[in-house]
Amino acid sequence: MQSGTVASNGIELFYESRGPENGEPIVFVMGLSAQMVFWPDSLLDSLAAKGYRVIRFDNRDVGKSTRIRKPIKQGPLSAILRSMVGLSVESAYTLHDMVADTVGLLDALNIERAHFVGASMGGMISQLMAGTHPERVLSLTSIMSSNNSPLLPPPKPAALKTLVAPRVKVETEEQFVAFGLEMMAKLGGAPCLRARKSWPPCIGPPGRGVLTRAVSATSSWPSWPPGR
Repeated sequence: MQSGTVASNGIELFYESRGPENGEPIVFVMGLSAQMVFWPDSLLDSLAAKGYRVIRFDNRDVGKSTRIRKPIKQGPLSAILRSMVGLSVESAYTLHDMVADTVGLLDALNIERAHFVGASMGGMISQLMAGTHPERVLSLTSIMSSNNSPLLPPPKPAALKTLVAPRVKVETEEQFVAFGLEMMAKLGGAPCLRARKSWPPCIGPPGRGVLTRAVSATSSWPSWPPGR
C-alpha cells in the first residue's frame, strides 16, 4: 500500500493506493464531507487481492486534501432552497471543479482509464466524470446518489437539518465519534465506527456547508456542456 499527496487542478489531494500498480484501476470517490477512510478496508483489500489497483482519496475540503475558503453570504440552507427553485447559488466551486480534481488525480498517477465507484456526492462526481470525460471511465457504479434534479424528492427533514447544521464544537475523539454516528444515523447510513478512523478531525461542519453549496451550485444533468 502507498499513500501521499499529488498536485491536481491547482490544489493538493491526499490519496491511498493498494494492489499492483499494473492492475486495472478502480477509483473510489466518497460523499459529502466524508474522508476516504469511510470506504471499508475489507472491500478494498478484497479487490486488491484480485489484482486490481484500488485507489481512494480525500476530496477537496475533506481530510488531508486542500481546504478552499471563500467568504460567502449564502448559507447552505439558502443554497439548497435556491437550487430547488432554479435560482443561482453562490459557491467557491462546483462539482465540475471536483471532476477536474479527479482527472488531475488520474493524470498524476499515470492512469489513462479507470473504473469509478462513487457514494452520494461521490456518485454525482463519478456520473459527471462519465458524462464529461467518457474516455477516462471504464465503468461507473453510483451508490445512493442523484443527478441533482430539482424535481427529485427533497431530503428528509432530519437529514436536511444535519446538512445545514451550524458549526459544532468538537474537541475530543469521543465527541467526534458521537457526532459522526449521529450524523450517519440521520442520513440513513448504517451505524459504524469509521468515524473513529477519521480522528483527529481534519474536516468538520464548516466543510459540509462548503460542499453543500458546491452541490447546490451544480446544474442537474444531463446538461452538458457543463454549466455552473
